[in-house]
Amino acid sequence: MPPSDSNAGRIERACITCGYALAGLSPEGVCPECGTPVELSLRPDRLIFANPRWLDRVHTGAIMLELAFTLGVARMVLGGIAAAFGAFALPGLINWIAGFVVVSFSALEFIGWFLLTSSEPARANSLSDSARRAWLRCCALAAAALTLGVAVIRVVGPLGGVAGEAILHTCSAIVSIPTALLALGHLEALARRAGFAHLITISRTTRALTWGVLLPRTLLMILGVIAQLFSSVAARGGIIDCFSIPFVLAWFAWAIFFWRLIDGTRAMLSGTRFAIWHSAMRPDPHAPTPSGTPAAPEPAATLGLDTGQPSQERPDPPTSVDTGLR
Repeated sequence: MPPSDSNAGRIERACITCGYALAGLSPEGVCPECGTPVELSLRPDRLIFANPRWLDRVHTGAIMLELAFTLGVARMVLGGIAAAFGAFALPGLINWIAGFVVVSFSALEFIGWFLLTSSEPARANSLSDSARRAWLRCCALAAAALTLGVAVIRVVGPLGGVAGEAILHTCSAIVSIPTALLALGHLEALARRAGFAHLITISRTTRALTWGVLLPRTLLMILGVIAQLFSSVAARGGIIDCFSIPFVLAWFAWAIFFWRLIDGTRAMLSGTRFAIWHSAMRPDPHAPTPSGTPAAPEPAATLGLDTGQPSQERPDPPTSVDTGLR
């Protein structure tokens, strides 16, 4: 007998928990491997129907990225202080504090992106989604390695002169552009699954700022490295330094939008997790009692409710019986 349309629609489905192929199983059945109801794996591709354990992992990644972003702002402030006093003219304690902040930022950022781009079990990801997650992890790893290299130079001492640190900074800025664009695409995909239109708008605005701020800033840093390598003080002071303050302000504007997107994603994931937990904890009114029969509702009169009908009170039993005998 040819397969029915309902069976044909279930051929490509897998268990949302363990990934077992559910072809040929009834929607009323359970997964043979883990016992998860089949109907849970047949739901639409919405974030509210996602794997709860995967949501916990992604939510943890969003929290770590928020912490990393805070440390990143602190790193920019300390970097500005270092630039004002000279690259290696700061006391050793401040250099060690700056190095610790940079290392913490790099670790949190990489682990955060690694968790946020975790593959959802049994979800049929498109080739573009899988490639975006893989490239985002690679870019996050490269950015963390370059940032750690800058921290080592600042703590240990100049390796290859001041230009060596500038080269690492420039390479980090170059890697930050594809990292930001890939991250925006991933966060926007999560917002679409949850139906958060305002996060999609913030993502598109941040993408426009990425092209308008990060790309020119990176090109300016490349010119700065070239000027340092060829000892062109006039070029470095007359062309590059005059744009440093406007680009720093523009970077902070981009950072505010990017932080709003990450914070909104964290709040979105937190709300989705709470909604799933609340629906799981809600009692089923049709669930059978331990005796095997559905629980009968309490009468309105016993609950102290006004039914709109006159109450029928039972007479009190007689306290004594008069037999008529003396």
